Amino acid sequence: VDTALEPRLSRLFSNRVIARYPAFEEFYGMEDAIEQIVSYLKHAAQGLEEKKQILYLLGPVGGGKSSLAERLKALMQR
Repeated sequence: VDTALEPRLSRLFSNRVIARYPAFEEFYGMEDAIEQIVSYLKHAAQGLEEKKQILYLLGPVGGGKSSLAERLKALMQR
């Protein structure tokens, strides 16, 4: 999504292009976190440094960490 095309989104995302992933379409407001997780998993799959690191979800209560972890688990079990 090119946020520069919509004034409301451009204020939120500083005119950046935000990737939307169909597997995570039910998660709103977590675009940056999801993009970081996808990047982490992509690099880990390529055998880069992330392969040796732990994915740690940190955030406030009710922030969607458990839901995101459950979605990742379901996707990995496919």
